[in-house]
Amino acid sequence: ISLIAAVEVAPATIQSIQLLRQFTGTLDSKSEFVVAPKVAGRIEEISVDLGDTVERSEVVVRLDNAEYTQSLKLYQADLAVIRANLAEAKSQLEIAKRELERITTLQQRGVSSAAENDAARATYSARTAHVEVARAQILRAQAELETARIRLGYSEVRANWRGGRNFRAVAERYVDE
Repeated sequence: ISLIAAVEVAPATIQSIQLLRQFTGTLDSKSEFVVAPKVAGRIEEISVDLGDTVERSEVVVRLDNAEYTQSLKLYQADLAVIRANLAEAKSQLEIAKRELERITTLQQRGVSSAAENDAARATYSARTAHVEVARAQILRAQAELETARIRLGYSEVRANWRGGRNFRAVAERYVDE
C-alpha cells in the first residue's frame, strides 16, 4: 500500500523571522480599594467602566435618591413650622411681659390684687418656657435636617482612598444599572 501525501509548493521568499511568545498569568496591583454605597438602593447610573481612570472623590455611582430628597423636604418644612412656632412664642412672651408690667404698676397703685399679679407672673413664666422649648425644637430640627442632607449625599457613591496618587483604574465591577 502506498500513501500519497499532498504537498503545496510556493516560491521561496526572504523575510524576517519574528519570535512570538504567549504568556498567561495574573496581574496583581500594589493596592486596591472597594467602592461601596453606605445605603441600599437601586442604581440609576454608573459613570465608570472597566479600565477607566477615576479621580479621588469622583462620583462613580448614583443611586435612586427620591426617598432621601423627599425626606430632606419634609425636614425643611418641619424646621419652617418650628421657626413659626418660635415667632409666635416670642410674640406671646412680649404680650405676657407687657401684661405683667401693667399689673405690677396697677398693684403698686393699689388697683390690682396680688392674685392678678401672681397670675400674670405665671403666664409670663409659661411663655418664657414656651420660647425656650421652641428654640430647643429648632436645634433638634436643624440636626434632623443635617442628617437628611448627609443621607441624601450617600446616594452618590464616591471613589475615595487615602494616600498615593490622585488617580486609580477600575479593575473590577460587580454591578450594572
